[in-house]
Amino acid sequence: MSVDNQKPAYWAVIPAEVRYDDDLPPNAKLLYGEISSLCDQRGYCYATNAYFSKLYGWGTTTIRRLLSALSERGYIQVDIVRDRRTKEVEERRIYAGLQTGVTPPAKNGGRSRQKKADPPAENGFPIKDEQCKENIPLISPQRGNRAKAIPKWKPERFEGFWAYYRDHARGEDRAGAVREWDRLKPDDDLIRTMGQALQVQVQSEDWRRRIGIPYACRWLRNRRWEDVKTPPPVPPKESPAVVEDRRLQPW
Repeated sequence: MSVDNQKPAYWAVIPAEVRYDDDLPPNAKLLYGEISSLCDQRGYCYATNAYFSKLYGWGTTTIRRLLSALSERGYIQVDIVRDRRTKEVEERRIYAGLQTGVTPPAKNGGRSRQKKADPPAENGFPIKDEQCKENIPLISPQRGNRAKAIPKWKPERFEGFWAYYRDHARGEDRAGAVREWDRLKPDDDLIRTMGQALQVQVQSEDWRRRIGIPYACRWLRNRRWEDVKTPPPVPPKESPAVVEDRRLQPW
């Protein structure tokens, strides 16, 4: 798909949260407007850094820095589409729009204009597989020490979900999954239902053949656990403690 075939709309939309964000570089606001004008009927922009660089005369390093600033503050969401067989990048999709539940970090002690998200109601519960934490970076690799890839809502339960989804399905766009998790705020009963459904789905023929597996963020956003109508049967003649332990698996 050629970027040249994606024609910008006549109007560029820059919402007030972006326009009046004192901690956002002015050029990032301009870039946001260009991205919004390129979001066609598919709902996303697939222009490359080279396209923006040629359009505005900025270096690609500057483009990456501005996109990172917009992403970190929740104004855009960037998804990478890879070939399921070769894992090569096929397309980058940029979604413009304020991500609900994301509090933009203020630079140099400045005050953010966006309302802060509500704090979690309770602490997260320990997950079964403690080893999965060792492979999860606690610091976002994009900018400094801003931990944008850690949820506020039940973070330990999310780590269990993410580790299982990454190992049995796909592991792209952790930040997007964090946003959807914090937006959903699943309680323990829902987390258990999600886990049971996901165990069924990863054993399906399509998922084993790597067909139609959504990103974790879309699995959460579209409530894909509801695709499984009945939970997996529990073997008979097991004590309640064993049954409860099995229901908590794998996370």
